[in-house]
This record gives sequence, C-alpha cells and structure tokens, in this order.
Amino acid sequence: MNTLKSIFSALLALVVLLSSFSVTIDKHICMGRVQSVAILHDAAPCAMEMFAESGQNLSILEGCCRDEQTKIEGNDYQVKNLKPVSPEQQSFWVAALPRVIEVFTFEKSSEHLALRKHKPPLIEQDVLVFVQSFLI
Repeated sequence: MNTLKSIFSALLALVVLLSSFSVTIDKHICMGRVQSVAILHDAAPCAMEMFAESGQNLSILEGCCRDEQTKIEGNDYQVKNLKPVSPEQQSFWVAALPRVIEVFTFEKSSEHLALRKHKPPLIEQDVLVFVQSFLI
C-alpha cells in the first residue's frame, strides 16, 4: 500500500511540474515543408538559406523560407489570488476532517475493520480446561 501511495504522490508531483513548465518550439519551413524543428533554441536554417547568405543573388529563393515559433505557456500558481476562507468553511472542515481521514485510511484486512468496533465476549472459565482437551 505504501508503494501505491508513493507512486501516486510522484505522479501528482510530475503533473504539477509539467503543468507549470513553459516551452518554445521553433520550426524552419522551406517551400511549405518543415525542414528543422528545435525545442528551447532557434531552428537550424536549410541549405538554400545558407546558400543565399553566402553572397550570391538568388531572387528565386526570396520568400521561400520562413521561421515559425510556437510558445506553450504553463500555469502560474499564484498564492495571492486565493480567496480567504470564511469562518463557516473553516468550522466545516475542522468538523469533517476526522471523518475524511477515517474513510481514507487503508487497513490490511476487512475482517479487522468489522471486529474493531466490538468487544470480545466475556469468558467465565477456560474452555480447554473445562473439556479437558489438551494437545500433547
């Protein structure tokens, strides 16, 4: 059960981390096709663009290449945006918290849960001695 709890808590921590992470994806598009993709830095130019930068006048290549940037923003969790909790809500949670904790406690056997509320019966005398049944 502890293994399940640790896996679940690690999964939730990973979800929080990934939801607050922002990423930039750069694409270099040449003649309508994606030539290179880069994450977190600029995409590499294609061979035609490097050939045009070498100093030759190529009017055919003008406007065929473009760079596209996609930014994926994460959530910013800000504590200052939280609403204050009213005294009625506080008293509700204080009253309900022990019951919630009792519901979510994991016991190893269901038999233990059924017998936990009952007291054992009172035994007036030892049955083994009364029947005189002893294992030898």
